[in-house]
Amino acid sequence: MANTVFKVENGLLVLGSANVVGSLTVGSEFNISGNITFSGTSNGDFRPINNTYSLGNSSNRWSLSALDIDVNGTTALSNTLS
Repeated sequence: MANTVFKVENGLLVLGSANVVGSLTVGSEFNISGNITFSGTSNGDFRPINNTYSLGNSSNRWSLSALDIDVNGTTALSNTLS
């Protein structure tokens, strides 16, 4: 089945695991529920649609490691900065 193209027009349901070797391109919305594991690096941005969405909450936070941070607007900082 090498180099075979499959066309799916009305949805695709995979029960169990799906492994993609190579590139996966999604041309519209991509919705994921459950836990997500990333490995490797990101070559793009994580951009929300608007200011409704946050990265994390008080229990599940992202750690930040950066050389420079550009902040526009009002900023509230807590704890010790060094």
